[in-house]
Amino acid sequence: PASAGSGDSAPPARVGPMPELSLYDPALNPQLLRCILYCEFDPNLGPRPVFQSPDNFVSNEILDCLSDHLIASSELCGHSISVAAFGLRFVGYPQHIRDDKYARNQFMFNVCFVFDDQSDVTAYQPLVQQLNQDLRTLETSSNLLTNPETREGVARILEGVLLDINLRGLLIMPPTSVQDLPALKGVWSKSQPLFLQDVFPRASPAEVLAHEVPVVVAKRAQPSIARAPTASRDTQDGKSSAASHQDGKGTAAAAAPLPLKVQTGLNSSLSPEDDELLPKILGQLDGRRAIAEVAARLSLTVPVVVEKVRSLMYDGVVLTIDAIRLSNIYIPTSLLRDLPADPASRDKCVDYCRASPTWPRPDFNQAYRLLCTMQHGKKLSDVCSEVGLGEQDNINVLRLVTFARVYRYLRRLHHYPFWAHHDSTAAREGVSRAAALSKGRELDHKVLSECTGRQCYDAIAIKLSISVDEVAQVCERGPFKDEVSVIARMSLAGSSLENP
Repeated sequence: PASAGSGDSAPPARVGPMPELSLYDPALNPQLLRCILYCEFDPNLGPRPVFQSPDNFVSNEILDCLSDHLIASSELCGHSISVAAFGLRFVGYPQHIRDDKYARNQFMFNVCFVFDDQSDVTAYQPLVQQLNQDLRTLETSSNLLTNPETREGVARILEGVLLDINLRGLLIMPPTSVQDLPALKGVWSKSQPLFLQDVFPRASPAEVLAHEVPVVVAKRAQPSIARAPTASRDTQDGKSSAASHQDGKGTAAAAAPLPLKVQTGLNSSLSPEDDELLPKILGQLDGRRAIAEVAARLSLTVPVVVEKVRSLMYDGVVLTIDAIRLSNIYIPTSLLRDLPADPASRDKCVDYCRASPTWPRPDFNQAYRLLCTMQHGKKLSDVCSEVGLGEQDNINVLRLVTFARVYRYLRRLHHYPFWAHHDSTAAREGVSRAAALSKGRELDHKVLSECTGRQCYDAIAIKLSISVDEVAQVCERGPFKDEVSVIARMSLAGSSLENP
């Protein structure tokens, strides 16, 4: 599992079932919602705040200044309002109930969500509206907000709603922690949950490219997708998107399946029609197949798979990296020096790169030495030969590099070829198409036409269904090599020019 030859030939490996572990725990969802505030119009005191959770989050001085804005005029009731002041943003949906049982024949209230003033609150607006409408229904049916016997329970409700939204990403009535509130028994029945849209607002994923490899980084479900084992492709000719693994006898062996099924509970970016397609796509994500290869195996178009992978990235299920090859060049990042001091990351590293579960766990120092040996000008295969890993080390090099790329311990050197005449015809350069074909140079012109300086070798290879070595041959050693400039550029994640 640890030695490597030249080119893209894989190191000999005894591959058994790999542990189903996340490469890393997804970052905690940002808790943008800071406070929930209940205000009402008192016929004697005017507009005033009554309850807030957590207590005293918003000072009385601020509330006094904003009370007229938080309880809006009747014309604004039934509409979303947003007030930014004192470094905070208050988002509400005020309600106006007309009934002769109230003083002045009306009752006005508003439940506001409180955020930092620079927060994007778009995803929370449906929840604010729904909560106000639920409380309106409970008030008209059972006087929940005005009955002294149930009124004090509103504070518990706000606390429960805050916890549900920040910890579970949903609004449900009654809140999860308020099921046993005595004053509310029999007042309401369990409602359908309303999930926080956009799964706690996150930045949109970077551009997803057809040649990139999706890696599952978060287990969201129970194993439920049965995948038939498939043999790895022979990659000595460099045509595979990642080097194959072989057992000790040189027999091709399948990569361990990652049977996952997406739980769409919090994933509002995933539509119901994805229920059948997403498990199929997830079943193909073995950490070696490029997006274009997944599309071909499932008879789908590349844009469809790209769209679904973007959805999974948005929800923290997958991310994309470059195809791991022994001919690639990697360079350590500054994060690598912190790895030895993090016991949890060390354990994940050795567990993930373990070639055989029946052999002892790899020595972390040996795996770390390999990562530290990588440098500019050294191919991964050269590094493996220099370190001298043996079968007894029980390290699967390709999985080790996958781990390091996901955690951003390594950067990848990409090559972006630029042909000065990429937008010109062969005739304009004095080489007719007929002459080119007669000399067997049709592939050269296909490759050269893609050399715009915006696509790396990997992207051109996957687009033309050829190997990276063939692209490099045309650009660096072919008859037009003097007309091609190759730009070496480091990428941290994937290989997009927009993601350095």
